[in-house]
Amino acid sequence: MNPRLKNPLLEHASSPAGAALALAAYAAPRVSKKGFFCQGFSLIEMLVYVSLLALIFLFIVNMILSYTTSYHQLLALRAIENSGVNSMERMTRDIRAAKTATASGATLTLITPVVSGVSTTSYYYLFNGALNVDINNASSGPLTVTGATVTSLAFTGLASPNSSAVKIDMTIQGTSGAVTATKNYHSTIILKGQ
Repeated sequence: MNPRLKNPLLEHASSPAGAALALAAYAAPRVSKKGFFCQGFSLIEMLVYVSLLALIFLFIVNMILSYTTSYHQLLALRAIENSGVNSMERMTRDIRAAKTATASGATLTLITPVVSGVSTTSYYYLFNGALNVDINNASSGPLTVTGATVTSLAFTGLASPNSSAVKIDMTIQGTSGAVTATKNYHSTIILKGQ
C-alpha cells in the first residue's frame, strides 16, 4: 500500500477502542488554523440567499397587487355593464311601447296605453347619480346598481311626419377601490305604440 494514501486515523482502527477514537475524531467539528469552527455559512452565501428570497418576495407581492387591481377593474366594469344594460333595456322596452314621449335634457316622460284603456305614465330622471323611474307618480327605485354612477344623461326627442323616436346618450362611471372605469351608451328608439 502506498504510504502517502494512508489515513492516520484508520491506523488505530484495528482495535474497537481505536475504531471509536477514529470515528470520534472524524465526526468532531473542524477547527481552522485560528481556532474558529469551520461550520455554517459564509457572509457571501448569506447575502446570495437573502437577495434571492427578497426577489421571490417582491415577485409574489407584485403578483398580489396585480391580481387586486384586476379584481377591482372587473368589479367596476361589472357594475357599469349591469347598470347600462338593465337601464337601456328597460328604457328601450318602455319607449317602444309608448304612445307619446316628452324628452327634456335628463328627463323623459312616456305615456303608454294599456289594454283596459287606462294609460301608464313613466318618468325617467337622474337623481344623485342614479337613473330613477317613477310609474304613475310612484317611485320604482334606481335602475343603476351600487358602485355605478350616471355622470351624463341626455334624452333627445326626434320627430318625423310618420313616426317619433327618442335618442339616449348616457355615460356611466363605475368605481371599486381606487379603480374607476367609464363607458358610454347610445341608442335611438322608435315609438311603436302610436
